[in-house]
Amino acid sequence: MPSLVIYFARLCPWSQLPQLIYQALKSHILPVLKALVLCAPEMESLIVPHIRAVLLEAEAVSIAVVHDLVQTVPLVISSPEKAMNIFLECLEPSSAALVVQPPRTTEYLLRNLFGIALNHCDESNQVLEKRGELWTFQSQQGF
Repeated sequence: MPSLVIYFARLCPWSQLPQLIYQALKSHILPVLKALVLCAPEMESLIVPHIRAVLLEAEAVSIAVVHDLVQTVPLVISSPEKAMNIFLECLEPSSAALVVQPPRTTEYLLRNLFGIALNHCDESNQVLEKRGELWTFQSQQGF
């Protein structure tokens, strides 16, 4: 259940935990972050400080990990505003310290990833809205 991951985020800073638990949490940072993103539709903006806290625990990640995390956001969150909140308040500020690439490359890549992800969120949000030109089928008695 992804919502239980909040307890791992509330344990931050992890460095104060016993060494075995610290190593286990450090080695599973991507699943913890993904589970936090999966909680976002229910928790809305309350999830942002928890994502930020776990990102501070990460020392360095590859661009593939950031890409995987950014790719998860539009699959779970249909609102572009909520996705933008996560991108700008959590991922963008910590990206320079996390990604082990030249800062210019990281900035360029993240800007493009965020743009694509926000476009996907906007498209999924448009699908949810009722439009007049679409047919609505109703069941009838006797069939």
